[in-house]
Amino acid sequence: MILKHTGELEYDLMTLTSFTLDDLGERLTYRALFSFINNLPKTSALWKATHPNDIDYALWESQEIVPQLLARLSDQLSQLTWMYSSAHTTKKQPKPKPLTRPGVESAKEEVYGKDPIPISQFNDWWDSH
Repeated sequence: MILKHTGELEYDLMTLTSFTLDDLGERLTYRALFSFINNLPKTSALWKATHPNDIDYALWESQEIVPQLLARLSDQLSQLTWMYSSAHTTKKQPKPKPLTRPGVESAKEEVYGKDPIPISQFNDWWDSH
């Protein structure tokens, strides 16, 4: 396996540790390499190369999708709670806001004003656009 997937193993060693295959036998023991290979995450290059039919499973365990799924689940639970409480009270309940996600800009609500403007001002604005 090491000879067939040297590139993938070298990549995982360099990105997940500070070792390379050149360190094998000196700074990196064979036992440590064996342990490293047996405990690689499914998102590693070596795991993907040795399990080409199971790459979809690796995506479900990646650090990118799990937080997004948890945030989505939290949003859905908040919506469900809001719908239930709105149906069982006469008081208007505020709609829940979605959980903020890192790296994703939240949609900002644009406010154009709260009071009506005179029709002449609207017509001037309309004509200028």
